[in-house]
Amino acid sequence: MREAYLDCFTFVHRTYQPYYRLARTIAEWSGDTNKILDLGSGGAEHVFALLQAYKKLGIAPPQFVLSDLYPNVDAYAKLQKKFGDNAVTYINYPVSALNIEGTDIRYWSIFTAFHHFAPADARQLLQQLFLKGDGLCILEYTQRSVYQLVMMICGFPLLLLVPFFARKFRLRKMLFTTIIPVIPLMAIFDGIVSILRSYTKEEILALMPPDSRDAFHVDYKEVMWRFAPLKATMFMLKRKH
Repeated sequence: MREAYLDCFTFVHRTYQPYYRLARTIAEWSGDTNKILDLGSGGAEHVFALLQAYKKLGIAPPQFVLSDLYPNVDAYAKLQKKFGDNAVTYINYPVSALNIEGTDIRYWSIFTAFHHFAPADARQLLQQLFLKGDGLCILEYTQRSVYQLVMMICGFPLLLLVPFFARKFRLRKMLFTTIIPVIPLMAIFDGIVSILRSYTKEEILALMPPDSRDAFHVDYKEVMWRFAPLKATMFMLKRKH
């Protein structure tokens, strides 16, 4: 069930390619930084898609260091083997985005996960950046809008086809995705909740510690997906020097 659920997100990445246009913006934010700590990496499908986009665009990527409170070490090792140590490495022990320890990496990314933080936790993460970091890239596929909700629901029929495009085809996946659409309903529900929980630029600014706002350059962008009429939002912080 978990594998079938993650197949839905892989399908979205491969079909609509949201990271194709995002890769250049992330490269501009990271600049000369050669290492980025990715928080809440999950199964790291987003980093796979991002590195593929870097390759297509001919952009040299920084090294992404994958981390998670529940690290998926097998997935991280496969990604490292595919792209090499210079592009991907990982931390094999639990790393909380709210209490980053054991690393001196000062540029951080959090892709499609910031909306999971309640305001108090989001404020704690931003406070931690002020104390320990020099840069943070928050990327979300979603915006809090009626249009996004409608588009999310309209995508339901396509999710029924996911098992036929998965890396591993299993009859059980087809049973719970295509015949009895439990997995697509879960994915759509997850998407709707993500939309409703998405932070606006003004809300993130309000969560920043007052004494940190003058210490960082703030950049906010909305970037279109490559093959879908949807916008991803990027909130990027970079310490002033």
